[in-house]
Amino acid sequence: MSRISRKTTLIGAVVALALIGALAAGFVLLRPPQTDAWEFLGPNSDTILTLVFDPATPTTVYAGGRFGVYRSEDGGESWRTANRRLRDVVALAVDPAAPTTVYAGGRFGVSKSDDGGATWRAVNDGLGESPSLMALALDPTNSRIVYAGTDNGVYKSDNGGATWRAVTGVPDEAYTLAFDPKNPARVYAGTVTGVHLSEDRGATWRAITAGMGAHRVYALRFHPRDARALFAGTERGAYKSEDGGETWRPINNGLPATTEDQRGVSGLFLDPTGVLFANTTDGEVYRSEDGGETWNRIESSVPVNEDGERAIYLLATDPTQPATLYMFYDQKGDGAFGEDGLFRSVDGGVAWRLIGFRGRGVSLALTPSALYAGTDDGGVYRSDDRGVTWRAVNDGLIHWSVPALVVDPTTPTTLYAGTGDGMHKSVDGGETWRAVGLSGQQVNTLAFDPQRPATLYAGAGSGVFVSDDSGATWRAAGLSDQPVFALAVDPTVPTTLYAGVRDRGVYRSNDGGLTWRAVNMGLGERTVLALAITPTTPTTLFAGTADGRVLRSADGGATWSESEAIRSLTGSDSVSAILVDPTTPATVYAGTRYGVLKSDDGGVTWREYGSFSSEALPSVRALIIDSAQPATIYAGMWGGVYRRVIDAEQRWRLFQ
Repeated sequence: MSRISRKTTLIGAVVALALIGALAAGFVLLRPPQTDAWEFLGPNSDTILTLVFDPATPTTVYAGGRFGVYRSEDGGESWRTANRRLRDVVALAVDPAAPTTVYAGGRFGVSKSDDGGATWRAVNDGLGESPSLMALALDPTNSRIVYAGTDNGVYKSDNGGATWRAVTGVPDEAYTLAFDPKNPARVYAGTVTGVHLSEDRGATWRAITAGMGAHRVYALRFHPRDARALFAGTERGAYKSEDGGETWRPINNGLPATTEDQRGVSGLFLDPTGVLFANTTDGEVYRSEDGGETWNRIESSVPVNEDGERAIYLLATDPTQPATLYMFYDQKGDGAFGEDGLFRSVDGGVAWRLIGFRGRGVSLALTPSALYAGTDDGGVYRSDDRGVTWRAVNDGLIHWSVPALVVDPTTPTTLYAGTGDGMHKSVDGGETWRAVGLSGQQVNTLAFDPQRPATLYAGAGSGVFVSDDSGATWRAAGLSDQPVFALAVDPTVPTTLYAGVRDRGVYRSNDGGLTWRAVNMGLGERTVLALAITPTTPTTLFAGTADGRVLRSADGGATWSESEAIRSLTGSDSVSAILVDPTTPATVYAGTRYGVLKSDDGGVTWREYGSFSSEALPSVRALIIDSAQPATIYAGMWGGVYRRVIDAEQRWRLFQ
């Protein structure tokens, strides 16, 4: 459980009362309110469980994950959060008659949005005390009629989810639902004991398992060009019916054999031309161009995991674009939070491109027009609307662990990324990247010479390196074979550098990295993960350590002192980021494993700064203040990027 306090503050109420009083007296109150919470922005690191397209606008896509619902308006290129409160969203449905109406299902039951995902409400009346949804389907001719497949059979609503009732004749555990495309009164349910059919909109049901048996049915799909051809993915492979489900035959030629431990075909999808794709439970994808008579395993570019499996979870085919597939790739095959990501293929599953939901924020960079997040294994994400939507920008990026990310101070479209395998540079705002040296080095931190922007320093796994020509060439700049995690450059004397080193404390160079000496009196040989210089008083600097300390030096590192109060807030956990407010240098922020700390007196005293939602997993790795909006601070952490409006009192002082 987070150590950051979640006690509700009274400040909002006080401000509200003050506003009422001021208005009553005829005054206009300019002082803005204060908020205690950090706002989650993304990029969304989540395990995606389901995907659905808006039938009216197929470029609008909704994704359901372990930690919420997400929306894309450009076919998955960029995503924004639509809901962060729902958990384990395994089913989504969009109303074809009113596409802003969206249903989400999971262990929470059913939730409904009438505004495209902006707001949600639970619609569980009649579903029982602990409903667990597995499938949702809307009648294509009357979208007020909604069916829900649950772990307790099938439920039906005749009023858009307002109330539900259980249907009779369907066994427990209904995994999938489908409508006859020629006659929507015919509803199919794939259940724990095979396929069941209703021919009267759910009033009565009967089993239709001839030729199939009573096996678990995970997927049901009709052929887009032949309404009598119905396909089923089951625990014993794939089946096909050519008479609307009355009789079935296996179609497993080319699919792997099924055993008790290997449970067949978990997903079936058809593209608009009728090409069939099968997702087997060992994470492979197979393709059939003859209606399932023969199958061929797709030789995918996706690597295998530690068990020799690809762990592909096929989620959808694009309803308008042939051979376009979406899948979530789980490298470890365990569904763990934040692993790997959502990918899209436009060639039938041979080549895949990451489009989101991979990596956790470890570095941040800002320009007047864009916010960038470097992640631990998802490369770089870019937001052009200050965090509302995000898209991956990794073209040419060889290594997708990006612990360091900086923007050229003179050219905002030029970025440098320090990765797990050297340096990369982009000159077009991250759209494309190229390697620019230090191959084989884990680059942990980057810092520009403030007076010579062509000079860039890199702290890496084996020392400090410098480039004097905007990254074209690099040379060693001392502390060889020492892992360097932090760098800071004196803004007034840029030949003065500070380096935070593993188990060696802080080193200082007065000659641009030619020579170094330890400056650790009062600091000791701790591992220093973060360094920050006070811009108005460059001899004052702060160091964050791996054992949860923030130390201050007022003499250029010669001596260090520590605030005793901070120990109770960090314990023995690391301080990985430090930020000095450029407009009020007495204000200092520290990023810790459990959230953000703030000092208003230059590091003498500290307090917890705001609360995070329980799923945030703070572990703050980066902090940055928006120079275009001085009242906004961003935090990069394992759970993504968060934003908070700086305290109202501080903003009021700035206004005055």
